[in-house]
Amino acid sequence: MTPERFRTLIEAYGADPQLWPAAERAAASAYASLDGHDAWSEAVELDRLLATHRVAQPDGALYRRILDAAPAPRAAWRRARVWWSSAALAGFSVAGGLAGALVVSIVVSSLTPPAPVNPAFSTAVFSEPFADGGSE
Repeated sequence: MTPERFRTLIEAYGADPQLWPAAERAAASAYASLDGHDAWSEAVELDRLLATHRVAQPDGALYRRILDAAPAPRAAWRRARVWWSSAALAGFSVAGGLAGALVVSIVVSSLTPPAPVNPAFSTAVFSEPFADGGSE
């Protein structure tokens, strides 16, 4: 354990050996008891100071000042958001209706058999080019 590594450990994790990395805990504890006692005792004092320090709860005046300083929402942006969301809803509704109509037409056309062709009708109309006796 080097002095630099020991100082890094106590600066990062504090003076409590249980908070140190397990792989370095034995070496750091041995170093603290031999050469690093001064650095470790400084870390103990700092940990004790940090443990006793308390921050006062902010009062209601601070909350009011923050809310008063916040910019007010703009009504135009709110209306624009409502307009765009309404337009999007209408667009999705139309798209859904068209998709549904397409699916229904595909399903119905696949379920109904094709109409039979009357051979007499198709040959009677187109069998003689000039059935009415005319030349053209």
